[in-house]
Amino acid sequence: MNYNFPPKSDQLAIHTVFLPRENVLFIKEWIAYHIRIGVSHFYLYNNKGSEGDISYHFQSETKNKYGIDYVSPTKHLKDDDIDSILNGVAEYFYGYVTYVLWSRKDEKGKVTYAQNESIAHYYNNYAKFYRWTAFIDLDEFIYIKQNEHLDEYINYCEQKGYNDILMLQKKFADRYVDLNRYVIEISECVDNVDTRNWSPKHIIKNEFLDGDSLNGRKKTKRWGIHNIPTKSDKIFHAPFDDLRFHHYNVNEKLLIWMSSKTINNHRFFLNAVDDSMKRYYDFVNHHCLQKSVPYSSEASIKNIVLTRKNQLHHLIFNEPLSFKNIMKPRFIIRMIKELGYKIWRDISEKPIKTKTLLIFLVTKIIAFTFVQ
Repeated sequence: MNYNFPPKSDQLAIHTVFLPRENVLFIKEWIAYHIRIGVSHFYLYNNKGSEGDISYHFQSETKNKYGIDYVSPTKHLKDDDIDSILNGVAEYFYGYVTYVLWSRKDEKGKVTYAQNESIAHYYNNYAKFYRWTAFIDLDEFIYIKQNEHLDEYINYCEQKGYNDILMLQKKFADRYVDLNRYVIEISECVDNVDTRNWSPKHIIKNEFLDGDSLNGRKKTKRWGIHNIPTKSDKIFHAPFDDLRFHHYNVNEKLLIWMSSKTINNHRFFLNAVDDSMKRYYDFVNHHCLQKSVPYSSEASIKNIVLTRKNQLHHLIFNEPLSFKNIMKPRFIIRMIKELGYKIWRDISEKPIKTKTLLIFLVTKIIAFTFVQ
């Protein structure tokens, strides 16, 4: 097997904000993997001293936003030790990693996560060096279908006139569940969730990032990591089986939280296996050297393909169904839209005669309403 890195180009960079202690055990694997599939540079915003995004219910000084205690596994490491490990990672991947000390403070003097501001900072200082940027987190791994390469995929989208590639997520067991495995060895996943309306991530052509909106010079709608302002609406919705990101964050608390995001409080479970990432095991292990036993990359790959019938359960978006939110027009509109989607999906699963009859009745009702 060829363990060399692919030729470096100016095609694709990654931007992320990270807490050092939470991610120190995984960062080398994450970088090695993404270099393997075609990422040329990593702009890693070191949020040392912050508690992370405190808007999340589970976040605390010792727990991340998913309720996982990330301090205990690294309690034997001092902050200086973690800094030393991060520096060692940058030296190993020389020319690939730029750390940015990201210590924005609020009015109380506390270091904040400030993810939106970090994206603006990236646009102002680094976006000019690369043509495209993927905006993802360190517990997310971009998946590209077998025998494909990110450069080729991005070139295809660009030739079609797209400036923004939208990726959906697939939910996997939390990377902290078993620290004896590489993240790409985690295969337990949720296969009955459609995340089209929930927390997508983007790969954006940098010249189409809207600098005026990012820097607050222009009034714009509320934005964040899932809907970054651009100068164009040419968005390519990547087919789920071709390009997506694997999100390694599922634990019991998150499964309950996911249930609260559905219209009918549907329960979710880690109920499937997808080991499609293991084909990169030997490459990752060569660079991370955590295990002595190689993995057979010729082993069968169980890539779970979601069908229409098992995609009936939709996560709505990052706001709970509460009295406060029901008072918001935007929330009500989204709920109506989701209910409409659900009705249409239910109709589409009916036998053809029933479906035709229902469509005919709906058409008649609409026509009658407008005539009146």
